[in-house]
Amino acid sequence: MVVNKRNIYYYTMGALSLISTFIFTFFSKEYIQINIPLLIILTCVGLLLEKIKLRIGEFTLMFDVVVVVASYFVLGLVPTLWLSIILFYFCDIFINKTNKLTTLSNTSMFIIIFIFLHYFFKIFGYEISSITKLKSIIIIVSYSFVVFLLNWVFILGQFKFLFNKFPEDWVEGFLWDFYGNLITIPLSIFLIQAYNYYNYLGLIILSLFIILSNMLFRLVRNLVFLNKELRVVHEVSASINSRLELGETTFNILDGIYELVKCDYCFILYFNRENMTFNTVASKAFRDAEIGDSDIDEYMNKNIRNFLSCKNSFITKSDISNKEVIDLCEICKDIKSAVYEPLMSQNELIGCILVYSNITQKFTKEHLIVLDILASQAAIAIENAKLYKDTKNKAIRDSLTGLYNQSYFFDVLESLTGECDDSIKAECSGCNRTSLIILDIDHFKQVNDTYGHQTGDIVLKQVTDIIKNNVRKSDIVSRYGGEEFTVILPHTNEATAYKIGDRIREVVEQTKFETMDGQIINITISGGVSEFPSQADSGSTLLAYADRAMYTGSKRKGRNKISKYVS
Repeated sequence: MVVNKRNIYYYTMGALSLISTFIFTFFSKEYIQINIPLLIILTCVGLLLEKIKLRIGEFTLMFDVVVVVASYFVLGLVPTLWLSIILFYFCDIFINKTNKLTTLSNTSMFIIIFIFLHYFFKIFGYEISSITKLKSIIIIVSYSFVVFLLNWVFILGQFKFLFNKFPEDWVEGFLWDFYGNLITIPLSIFLIQAYNYYNYLGLIILSLFIILSNMLFRLVRNLVFLNKELRVVHEVSASINSRLELGETTFNILDGIYELVKCDYCFILYFNRENMTFNTVASKAFRDAEIGDSDIDEYMNKNIRNFLSCKNSFITKSDISNKEVIDLCEICKDIKSAVYEPLMSQNELIGCILVYSNITQKFTKEHLIVLDILASQAAIAIENAKLYKDTKNKAIRDSLTGLYNQSYFFDVLESLTGECDDSIKAECSGCNRTSLIILDIDHFKQVNDTYGHQTGDIVLKQVTDIIKNNVRKSDIVSRYGGEEFTVILPHTNEATAYKIGDRIREVVEQTKFETMDGQIINITISGGVSEFPSQADSGSTLLAYADRAMYTGSKRKGRNKISKYVS
């Protein structure tokens, strides 16, 4: 429905402006002939000024309005309308490769404004041919200023009508356009006077001055932009480098990127060198999500060769997409522009940042500069967070099985009763019901003595996999001792824990274990179950009761059995 509404608006505006242009061209008696050489010179100058346009958020500030205004007061309305079509439509479509419907709407807006103001001024008796020197300056300034105001009325009204909102950066865009008009309006006057007094030579010389002036204006604005954005980069860098947790680090990076470029979607991907794949580690959608992590992962891994060969950041647009590297439409048809930022560490690719927008030509070279700086800081922060995570895992993980170690297991046990030491645990509503399973491989010493410790290690790893595959993600599996394992089951009663433990026992019993020399051996396990706080009143008591259940109820009664604690 929204798409149809936009298309109807764009086509209506385009039809009105083009029909009006043809009517004035072929039926108006105001202009008998057109100065073709002058129109060609103004067109060339306008095309050069088109290349100096300034992008601010969702707005493009174009300095070729200097030429268009000058054209109106020198050549008249009809040539100016065709000059607008050449500069604002054909140039954007065939040179800048922008969206055809949006460009048609923008061109139509200028044509309608010029036609309206032409007859508005004419009603009050201001004919172009009758303007005196003193009057000309007043009229040109008034005319140019009204063009500026009507342009913004059209823009904001168009956004409100089509999107039911005003663009986020409209105030900044308005102010910079106003500052630009403080330069372009006097330049329009000088351009008109240069032609009137010095003909083509004066026009060409002043046109070169206008081009240099607008380049300087764009340079000043970009320096102001970079200064502002670099302050944001500094704040974000300080924030992400003060975090060691990977989740907090990536979250701050995503927020920092949005602060810099006001994007719609952002993804941070980590590159796994072992299996040569990209995996999304963090993402954020700043509007209704159109693409998910799995979509990004699938696309990146399908085109992994292109990305591995590209170690520099780049900007792409859906209408002039760099097809050999990235096709935005393949990810989502609504995406119009994107930034790819590689994350490099010691000259090696460790991941990338993908930034997307639903706005055509949203990102500029200046955005790329600040994102390059942020990406280098982000790469360092992510590597530090990953190193911290690896170090932390080594401190709490068993090196052979990858399970939590005994130290971490005891920390979790202690946390069970940390907030209710003075209460009766069995009656404490604040305590989370938790069960514990302790498991021990039967006759494991005999396996080591008969088949060697390497076979014993294989058995430990396989039993680990069986346990992990038969518990929930919220359950905490630890290697308690040599061949002993524990499973802490939050929010679980003893009966449910018993069923889980017995299921693990059955799977182990049915599994065929293979020794180093290929022999098949059978392995069984025994276990005990207890519950907190209905049975045990502390973490240490919970462990003691589960251990007692295992030895008295299982080990002493034939093994290959799971037993509940009996008081």
